[in-house]
Amino acid sequence: MNATLDLLGQAAMTDPTVIYSALYEGPRVYEYKHFSLPFRIVYRYQDVQEMLREPSVFTSGQGQGPNFIAPTGVVSDPPDHTFYRGLVQDTFQPAAIAQLQPRLVEIAQASLLG
Repeated sequence: MNATLDLLGQAAMTDPTVIYSALYEGPRVYEYKHFSLPFRIVYRYQDVQEMLREPSVFTSGQGQGPNFIAPTGVVSDPPDHTFYRGLVQDTFQPAAIAQLQPRLVEIAQASLLG
């Protein structure tokens, strides 16, 4: 894989599948070094599942993603993440999302007619 993969470049923003393909064809873990605190990207389903099941092994204390600010809310690590997730979890249940569908369709149709 190209060591200079630019996740925030114009090509990635225009067509993210280019990045997805490059990641999938590369190593199972990709270290992104373009931030003051480098981070690792894990993207294969089985690897992500393993990490989620073993937070004591895979938790860095730095949260998820590039750290421009200290991790808070759902991008933090357990136990903080668990607390914040509990606050919003019901909002994202299938029944709650289904209730939003009529309004979302209305907004989408209005933007098409715009």
